[in-house]
Amino acid sequence: MGTKSRSLAYALFRISLGVHLSGRGLIRIHNGVEAFAQTTAEHLAKSHFHTTLLLTIGVTANQQWDIVGQQLLYSLVFFLLLFLIEHNSLALDSYLSRSNCVPN
Repeated sequence: MGTKSRSLAYALFRISLGVHLSGRGLIRIHNGVEAFAQTTAEHLAKSHFHTTLLLTIGVTANQQWDIVGQQLLYSLVFFLLLFLIEHNSLALDSYLSRSNCVPN
């Protein structure tokens, strides 16, 4: 696969993740932040771990395997995005830095 193909694949991966996360956020805002916060608090109340950094441990302790699987998948996605960052040439920030619009 050529460099341009890899850059395009990376850009599509980023766009897909952005659409997914934006959609989730908009739905949560539409449904009410209070409802999301209450549901999250109810799930975490069953656990002895209550911080964001320990969320995975908390849901594992609660045996919420579907949520653990989702968190693992997100971790893999973010790992891949960081690992393959050299293919980020089609991003707006890369374009602006190449055209000297953004100070280094």
